[in-house]
Amino acid sequence: MTSATEDVVATCRAIDCQYRLGMSTNDVIAANLRTLRKVRGWSQPELAAKVGISPRTIARLEASQVADPSINHVRELARALGVTVDMLSECTLEPLTIAVPGQLKQVLETPDGLALLAELLDRERVRGHQAVLAAVRQIEVERERA
Repeated sequence: MTSATEDVVATCRAIDCQYRLGMSTNDVIAANLRTLRKVRGWSQPELAAKVGISPRTIARLEASQVADPSINHVRELARALGVTVDMLSECTLEPLTIAVPGQLKQVLETPDGLALLAELLDRERVRGHQAVLAAVRQIEVERERA
């Protein structure tokens, strides 16, 4: 890969990740737990019951007061909230209210709904990266000809 292509790839990978935002992993997990729990309409005790941990632990995780969250807890929380571990721990998530067809709403409300949406977004991001890389390659070819 040429330098210009490498720069584009590096830029595309930096989209809203914790490193770019300057947040610790614990802070990202805390913010996302709170957001996803509220989007689901669950209380801390309800989420705790679904995951099998104490409501106090949920409260401490949401307050970023757990120095080193157990990977098992993070996995179970992600599963219960319908997201991947990466989505829970690497990118800040924001609630969004939009009108969608009833059938799509039903799919998104399933435990796998947000994970399916994340997969679709990843596929679109890859398609976008491929288009950008193709354009960069075309520019490089044109420069070589000139």
